[in-house]
Amino acid sequence: MRVLGGRYQALFVLGAGGMAEVWLAHDKKTGREVALKRVHSGWARSAKDAPALVDEARLLGRIRHPNVVELVDVLWAEGELVLVMEYVRGLSLAQLLANGRERDLPPPPEVACAIVVGALRGLEAAHTATDTEGNSLGLIHRDVTPENILVGADGVAKLTDFGIARAEHRSQRTKTGDLKGKVRYLAPEQIHGQAVRETDLFAMGVTLWEALTGKPLSNAATDGEALAALLMFRATAPSAVREGISPALDEVVLRSLAAEPEARYRSASDMASALELAMGLTPAATTATAAWVSAVGGEELAMRDEKAKRPASRRGLWGAAGGALVALALVVSSQARPRAGAPGVNAIEVIPSSAITAAVPSTQGSAAALVASTPPVLSSVTTAPSSSSRGLAGGVRKPPRVVGVDASAGEPDRVHLELRK
Repeated sequence: MRVLGGRYQALFVLGAGGMAEVWLAHDKKTGREVALKRVHSGWARSAKDAPALVDEARLLGRIRHPNVVELVDVLWAEGELVLVMEYVRGLSLAQLLANGRERDLPPPPEVACAIVVGALRGLEAAHTATDTEGNSLGLIHRDVTPENILVGADGVAKLTDFGIARAEHRSQRTKTGDLKGKVRYLAPEQIHGQAVRETDLFAMGVTLWEALTGKPLSNAATDGEALAALLMFRATAPSAVREGISPALDEVVLRSLAAEPEARYRSASDMASALELAMGLTPAATTATAAWVSAVGGEELAMRDEKAKRPASRRGLWGAAGGALVALALVVSSQARPRAGAPGVNAIEVIPSSAITAAVPSTQGSAAALVASTPPVLSSVTTAPSSSSRGLAGGVRKPPRVVGVDASAGEPDRVHLELRK
């Protein structure tokens, strides 16, 4: 099992995005669980704006608020930038909403509003963050979506993922004119390359609309159609889609979704206060939120808790791969397939796929033991080191070495196994 920075023991993957993956880890110094955000190695090698995570670290370090995921540490480990962040025992709002649709348990309006109010409070802290001299950073998140709002089992919502945020006084790697963010949550002004604080409020309005109605605000089939629709955008009141939504709540949502930034709320704090007033929210809303999270995400969280308690040997074959599945690429000659009446294969070479070339040395023994005990036609197995798999990305470069079988006559086949706990 990998220990990063001599302190953080990586356990398993919690989730992954286009730029990075997030692991659950154990902080050996404090004894608490943390989340490690590791940039994808391929992305780091090829992206022109790879320093975005460094910027995110600098920005997060300036924000301290109960509704923003806290940055604990930053380290460079094994050629990767790793952000060590507070572990939120919960799920993203996107996952909770998806679970709710499957179970026919949408969030009550009170809960949807309480979650967005919490995220808005965190957004206000980001918008008003200052540098060491007290000057405003002019921070704009630009990627407010249900995926980037974590809701804890305690009912507290936290804003996360400042990977494409823009601050006025930081490096100009992320320029004002760049079109950043998920298309469904873009504000009309972003079509013209503009982004202001009210842009984040529009995205928060889309998030609230979807949480209240259980449906996407845009029915566009493609990103291109969604962008075209923004040019003539006019929002529909959520009460037209779901019963039980008050006119006061409609008014808050529609104002946040105004096509012109000037017509929206002037700050995240103003929008949060308007929501609280429209819904008559009290501290009891946090309890109601926790109950809904338990109803739609409790099983998932319980499984995660159980997984974190398992000994490393039971979490999977590779401590470095972690997570719920391990993939192997079995490179087998077409001549190695047993035919009717033919003797079984005596041995086969097993090469880990390139996706897990970072596997720990114990990989080879574990793979051999696993495969040898599974196919009844095999009496012995040999494994190749993970470096042997590096040529597989573009196809096998030479016929595989298969003991006891003539592999030179045919092209190798690749078979993927998924081993699930």
